[in-house]
Amino acid sequence: MQPLICFHENEKYIHSTDYQLISCAGDQDIIQFFNEIESAHSKKMKVVKINYAALEPKSENDSRKHYIKTAKALVYILNDFELLSDQELLQLYPDKVTSWPAYNPTVRETTFVENVNSIKKDICSGRFYQMNYTAALEAQAPERYSLLNYYIHQSTELGCSYRAFLPLGPDESISCLSPELFLRKKGSLVTTQPIKGTLLSGSALSELQNSSKENAELSMIVDLLRNDLNTLSCDKYNDSSRVNFHRKILDLKYTAHTYSEVEINTSNKFSEILKKTFPGGSISGCPKKESLKKIAEIENYHRDFYSGSIGWWQDDDFCLNIAIRSMYKKSQQLFYFTGCGIVFDSEPLKEWHEFLTKCSFLNLLIAFSPVVDTFKFDGEITYLTEHIERTCMALRDQQVQVEQYQIQSLYQKLSDDLKAKKLSQPQKVRVVFNKDLTYSLECSELPIVDRPVVLNTVAHRQFLPRFKTTERTAWNNLLKQKDEKADDVLVINGQGLATETSIYSVFYKLGDNMFTPPITDGCMHSVFQAHHIKKGSITVNDRTYKLSVRSLPASELPNVELYVGNSVRGLNRANLLF
Repeated sequence: MQPLICFHENEKYIHSTDYQLISCAGDQDIIQFFNEIESAHSKKMKVVKINYAALEPKSENDSRKHYIKTAKALVYILNDFELLSDQELLQLYPDKVTSWPAYNPTVRETTFVENVNSIKKDICSGRFYQMNYTAALEAQAPERYSLLNYYIHQSTELGCSYRAFLPLGPDESISCLSPELFLRKKGSLVTTQPIKGTLLSGSALSELQNSSKENAELSMIVDLLRNDLNTLSCDKYNDSSRVNFHRKILDLKYTAHTYSEVEINTSNKFSEILKKTFPGGSISGCPKKESLKKIAEIENYHRDFYSGSIGWWQDDDFCLNIAIRSMYKKSQQLFYFTGCGIVFDSEPLKEWHEFLTKCSFLNLLIAFSPVVDTFKFDGEITYLTEHIERTCMALRDQQVQVEQYQIQSLYQKLSDDLKAKKLSQPQKVRVVFNKDLTYSLECSELPIVDRPVVLNTVAHRQFLPRFKTTERTAWNNLLKQKDEKADDVLVINGQGLATETSIYSVFYKLGDNMFTPPITDGCMHSVFQAHHIKKGSITVNDRTYKLSVRSLPASELPNVELYVGNSVRGLNRANLLF
């Protein structure tokens, strides 16, 4: 049989290849199902998987996608098992993953931001106070890709305490690398440890600790879970829930979180506790009922097992995780899921960045792509402040822990190196930054643009890089569609909006005003664009215009005066091939 692995206690993991798998039928009441399991197999060690919506009534008019479809509950009755350490599991499964799939979000940044704004609108209207918004990423598994080997080696790399690997079929399995405890019952004591607040890549830990937004997010969920646990109060103990600690730091290798601990004494059994507390508040919202409704309205897919629970159960004791940071494999199809908690003062773009940060460990073992910056040097680096800011963000985006003062020092050294060359005329300088902050640079004559830049449009629905790196595959493929009469391509995103070219940001004149598309439409971070947005104006043919951020629908292209610009070439007129 395929191996089953599940967290247990004292840094040991349940490992079994001898088990009986029992599924909860689609029309069967899940509480009745667990009562029957308890009656027949109370003394046996059991590993359970419970889907996020397992306790919700089935809706007939539900058009959401099923990326995956598993039984709403599974119970593995273990005939035999052993408790192994990380090192023992590594010895048992020594093969490492040698090829890594490339994941694409199933939701674009623009859609994600729109949905966050929709959630915030409902928060403002008083419908709920917080909601957990999630999305999926998909990939094709390379040949001979083993999710078990991925699980074993990523587990030891990342150190998530509540992790599990569940075989579902001959070529179907779940890898869950959860850091979050949903419920643990030992004797009469029930404990929960909700996680909220995420350290964005490259940020200082103090930013997480001092954030009023992250504090409010966790405090609301703690209050919700205190209420959930209070429903477990019984005559035997007449206990009320209590907070043991609040906002401790959980430091993972790819990010950090804050978490709290709440507990209560109860004589309730497994199924009764689930009925009163499931699904977990940290992955639904508060109030829970309205949050669950909004999740069904705004997420375009069924979560299935994701954000449900996986764990062990024996006698009256059990321990369940929140099934987050989870991956599903069936044949060569892979899905990974993650999400963010949205509150009143959530910033949509920061939530998108948090979403990507939580996915970042997918690429921890993939080669770093050196960051590229290109600037004009004429005795000084033009737009120096914006170049420093962008390079810092680009390095942080690839999980390089760097502070802005370090990048300022790098650019000072760059400037000194260039001055030492005693260049006689303005230069275009291309710098490539490595992960250890070493760099290489090359200088060339400043390009002269003495005519309008000619563009042809290309449609592209996939996720494009947000920063310049040496990895240019996506752009090289797009440039293969460049018309022979054109200088560059203008990308039209999946929503029909003009975004950028391979080297220029887009600007356009409409009426007596100048505009530029927002980054949220799918644009790369641009020094030239950022400078002029901050300034609020831009000069065209010796006349200064107010500059505003506004999307550019492709349907409007024939009616606007089009410009392109970057920090080396400045602003230039552009013509479009129709």
